[in-house]
Amino acid sequence: MANSTRRRYDKKFKKEAVRLVVEEGLSAAEVERRLNLGAGIVNRWVRRFCLMGGQERLSEDELKKTKEEISRLKKELDQVRQERDTLMSCLKALSSRH
Repeated sequence: MANSTRRRYDKKFKKEAVRLVVEEGLSAAEVERRLNLGAGIVNRWVRRFCLMGGQERLSEDELKKTKEEISRLKKELDQVRQERDTLMSCLKALSSRH
């Protein structure tokens, strides 16, 4: 069995490869050929880039803050839904009187 080692690429290199696909319109396969990369690697980078909205990965602190914000917003949404349901019930009660 051949001894294979994984090549590592820095963020700058990956960003440039993704930019060639996203902004320049080159196919992922063409970028892979030009940069001597394995098949499928650029598509993987592009998917990650798109999933993250073009952002870098979040730090642990940013991730914690984001999760806290999501939790807060879910609670707020639940409250707003309850208020809406209460108002709808009141509206139905008032409209049935007439």
